[in-house]
Amino acid sequence: MTSAEICPPLSVHKLHATKLQKNLGLKRGTACTIVAHICGCNDWPQLREKCGQPFDAYASVIPMYFLDPSVINKFWKLVTCDREVITAIAYTTNRGDPKQIQFQNILRAIGFEVKLKPFISRADGSSKGDWDVGITIDIMENADKADIIVLASGDGDFDILIKRIRDLYNKDTEVYGVSELTANSLKNVTSTFYPINDSLLLK
Repeated sequence: MTSAEICPPLSVHKLHATKLQKNLGLKRGTACTIVAHICGCNDWPQLREKCGQPFDAYASVIPMYFLDPSVINKFWKLVTCDREVITAIAYTTNRGDPKQIQFQNILRAIGFEVKLKPFISRADGSSKGDWDVGITIDIMENADKADIIVLASGDGDFDILIKRIRDLYNKDTEVYGVSELTANSLKNVTSTFYPINDSLLLK
């Protein structure tokens, strides 16, 4: 798969970067880097059919920053749909930013365990703070405990993990993400992809 097949248009990239920059108080370069990182560069009512099934939820907080904080509870209600939540973990970096801390506290309040790791900024201008390995380990260790595995991420690197979970444990998987910023490979491999629509996004 080429980058042209999975990356959104530059105008979409800039739009989401602007939203992050404004709502989280980030520098422009940092906001653009985040969007570039999560860019892979259906239907909500289907959830009703799976109400009542126990599930695990794993959320990379970067794409969740696109959600309007005022509708986080609405989003979580749509996802859980009165199902039994076995595990709910959110992954992010610790920058000490007040708005990020506020967002993390909202996630804790609705039942997420929030895992943090230091954000490392290198001398050459590059940075590191991803949770790919941690998310993978947690999902693999807990996959046999739930009927459905839910992942909130647009990162195409998780397509191998989702395929492995489906093949190894015969589990249903659900992926939630901003459609333009979610890799096609991830959309295609999961049981169901639920796009986070405009009513839930930062304006």
